Amino acid sequence: MGTSKQGTGPRPATPLIPDWINDQNGPEPSLQPNDNPQPDNPDAPEIPEQPQPEKAENRFAEARNRFSSYVKDSSNGNSGALRDAFRSYVNKSGGGPGTFSKRMRPAAARVSGFVNLLDTVRENLGNALVLFNLTEYQDRPLLEVLGAFTDVIFDEDSPYANIQDDSINKLAYSQTIIRIAEDEQIDLGSLSNENIEVMTAIFIEETIATRVICDIGQTLFKKDKLSSEIIDIEENVYQIVSGLVRVQIMPEIIATHRGNKEELEKKIENIYRIAFDCIAGTLEN
Repeated sequence: MGTSKQGTGPRPATPLIPDWINDQNGPEPSLQPNDNPQPDNPDAPEIPEQPQPEKAENRFAEARNRFSSYVKDSSNGNSGALRDAFRSYVNKSGGGPGTFSKRMRPAAARVSGFVNLLDTVRENLGNALVLFNLTEYQDRPLLEVLGAFTDVIFDEDSPYANIQDDSINKLAYSQTIIRIAEDEQIDLGSLSNENIEVMTAIFIEETIATRVICDIGQTLFKKDKLSSEIIDIEENVYQIVSGLVRVQIMPEIIATHRGNKEELEKKIENIYRIAFDCIAGTLEN
């Protein structure tokens, strides 16, 4: 990756599912343990005051500690600590695969837009460039063309535009197109279904890897780390994510891409659920 920067990451009080996530089942009831409403009937017995909850546990602590252990010992190939960090990140920090897949709804929206864009490109690259007012990119290198599509995929009309999660997704896209450009078999002028499906898998994996680093990878950016070391560790994060999930998510990506594309975002969200099941160890690879 090499383009991430240091941040504090989410706090323990950060909600598992923020209020800007569009939950089609309606908002979950708000739990307010300090509220102590009294009945309208003055003769009714008084409701005893509820005990104050204990301070919220830092649900990110274990994952961050394990990630730090990996960073300290990365030169010895201690991938076990990194895998443990992933498992804790999904199960504890993220509330489990089902909850975490909901949190990735902004990513699912951008991935689905990417899939639709690639299908348009597959039909005719020239027409796609005309459609998106990008004709100056005709015959330009693949990396430049995919980079020019950034504003198409990350459209400002999305309900997720201009939020931090979408910035993470945009960073993941920048890494995605670099990986795609390294594949000499991919030509935007003659895309196959297989090309699109591999490109989709890379984007999904990058959104997960980038999110991991932004949420629990603060120690990666300490001043004593060389940029080359940071890049190597970021590469390892992606490779382990890909190694854990690729085999399991590809059949679902293929079925989604070649089947009925109604409710595409919801189907992509389910692919995230499968990926997080793999990372959490609740689904056998």
